[in-house]
Amino acid sequence: MTVLVDTEKGVAAITGFCVIMENLNPPKEIRAMEMEVIPCGTVVNSYQAYDNILKVKQLADILLPLHEPRFAAIPTIPE
Repeated sequence: MTVLVDTEKGVAAITGFCVIMENLNPPKEIRAMEMEVIPCGTVVNSYQAYDNILKVKQLADILLPLHEPRFAAIPTIPE
């Protein structure tokens, strides 16, 4: 489940699947393999997982992945 929140700066997506920012914005080496996102590692259907993450990325202006490590070290998520 992902929660979409309308903010002054656009739609923010708080992802419910186990991903970090790199899953949503892969390095160029991964994008060069024609993968726009990296699905999480534990899935039943990898194609559906890929499509779900891609859909969330397309719906949102601001991405807040649930397991992003840098969010654990700050009191609030930056603007």
